[in-house]
Amino acid sequence: MSRISTYPIDTVVNTSDFLIGTDFDNENITKNYTIASIISLATSGGYINAAVGATTVTPIAEASTFYFLEGTLVTSVSKLWAVGTGADVNKIIYSGTASQVTNIISTVNILASMNTVINIALFKNDTEIAGTRQKIMIPSTTVPASVCLQTINTVLAGDVISVKVMTIASTNDVTATHYNISATLV
Repeated sequence: MSRISTYPIDTVVNTSDFLIGTDFDNENITKNYTIASIISLATSGGYINAAVGATTVTPIAEASTFYFLEGTLVTSVSKLWAVGTGADVNKIIYSGTASQVTNIISTVNILASMNTVINIALFKNDTEIAGTRQKIMIPSTTVPASVCLQTINTVLAGDVISVKVMTIASTNDVTATHYNISATLV
């Protein structure tokens, strides 16, 4: 084989062209790879961005108990994730098959009675994700409190991600004026 620098330069590159490389999983033998296969590998991560389009009320029947943040999530983009259906419309579900490290972010604007103290957190499969709980106080009945929850967590096939809210000392209903949740496989 000649030196690579002596080969002519291809001025019309397309995804069907080949690159040469080493197959680590097959005794380091030399193989050809299409540019398309490299692009597919580099963009194989999954993602979702889902949001609630309308103001939604979460009834709070008991203080100090977490409740799913109400609202019907609508997906704007997704790959390997889906919005739940039926009782799960306010959750996102990982539909990939491989275990993946994932960046999960949720932003919420929330109203309740003035001075209501609320805990809000991310949950995976109905278990609170450690380190995501935030305590907020509602400043007024007309100005929502804003909160951003974020974590990096490993997801498995079928894992369900959701946001839950809890009032500390009251049973005031909570209203989400904005609710967005996104996940990106790292």
